[in-house]
Amino acid sequence: MVNCWFCGTEITTENESVEHIIPNAVHGRLKSKNLLCLNCNNQLSNLDSILDKSLKPITALIDEKKDRKGKSPRLVMKEPKTGKKFILGSAFRFESFNPDIIKTVHKDGKIEYNFQGDMKQYKKFKENLEKKYQGKEIIVTNCREEEIRPRLTEDNDWNISIGDLFLPLLKIAINYYLHCNNDISHVNEVIDLIKSGNFIEDKSWYYYPAYDVVRKEEKCEILNSLVIIGDQQNKILYCYISLYGSFNFVICLNNNYLGPNVKNIYTSKINGEEVQREVNIDLSRETLKKLLNECIIPTKNMSNSVTDLIGILRSQAIHTHLKITLQGFIRKNPNKSINEIWEIVELEFDEIPTSDWVNWLLCVPHEEHWEQNLKCDCGHDRFSFNLSGIKDGVIKEITLISECNACDNKSVSNYLVPI
Repeated sequence: MVNCWFCGTEITTENESVEHIIPNAVHGRLKSKNLLCLNCNNQLSNLDSILDKSLKPITALIDEKKDRKGKSPRLVMKEPKTGKKFILGSAFRFESFNPDIIKTVHKDGKIEYNFQGDMKQYKKFKENLEKKYQGKEIIVTNCREEEIRPRLTEDNDWNISIGDLFLPLLKIAINYYLHCNNDISHVNEVIDLIKSGNFIEDKSWYYYPAYDVVRKEEKCEILNSLVIIGDQQNKILYCYISLYGSFNFVICLNNNYLGPNVKNIYTSKINGEEVQREVNIDLSRETLKKLLNECIIPTKNMSNSVTDLIGILRSQAIHTHLKITLQGFIRKNPNKSINEIWEIVELEFDEIPTSDWVNWLLCVPHEEHWEQNLKCDCGHDRFSFNLSGIKDGVIKEITLISECNACDNKSVSNYLVPI
């Protein structure tokens, strides 16, 4: 028999529910039907919403599908001079918040629409007009959005407060602890905190040691990690939570732990792939007490960690954007010369958005490589196409290199990343 840990009701096929241990909003994939009944799952969903709201500026930029379908969060941003609003979504794509549309009816009865916005909105607008005015002659012109890449500032402040996040994080910790079939009696006290809605300052804090708690095997990995440690000797039970590898916390589940030694580890990529990674965390009772009584927020360490994360996302966005563009262009135009391809690439760089906010994201060293086989102008062989970011503390430019394997045809082009 399995009972709901929140209300104690027996979980049956009639009242069972799927609970994401790490919320779906932050790309959690681990889930269970043996934690919360349907009513309690719905009741506690507000805690997931708090976490979702707090990390929205990050989740909005991640171009990765979640376990449960739904609209991806989008950041509404405002150009300070004109007050015009834009939306910044996944993979750093900008679009107009409200495109400008001017309708003109000419003397001869022709209807003309002047549309000013991004291409995606333009195509959708044109399709709707064609359905509406079937058989009628209409003119639709698209004035390229001159301010689609303005220097933007965030419309709203973004704050991550441990006071706001304690209960959502505690829920994650309890869920994972019980998912690993550990004894519920050791976490009854913190379950009561969830029920009362109280925030206890000495139960959680940010955790950014000088070393990586979860060691990444790939430089651009983005991981969600959970670690439960039950220390019989030190009589402490705690949980380490790392979201996106950048928002890291320690939650104390029991500071008078009388159970057995426990070590449960879960690590997954944001695409849902569960992976095994080396974990290094072993807090003494004194270290845990000192950490939880800490009153200084590790702003610098957190900022550096988040900057690294956004640098990875920015790098992936450029990589994906160019890869899709080039593959599509090569597929449609297999006989184009390399010089014509360079022209297309140069135009595509004009589509990469910049802003004061996004420029800050560039201050991260990183490197990208991608190879695409193309037909050489000599017609006898194929050559590799390499995309790499120059690493010099700040991404200043991207180098595109092609070299034929059969002739001396070699081309190198440098493109400045817009600033």
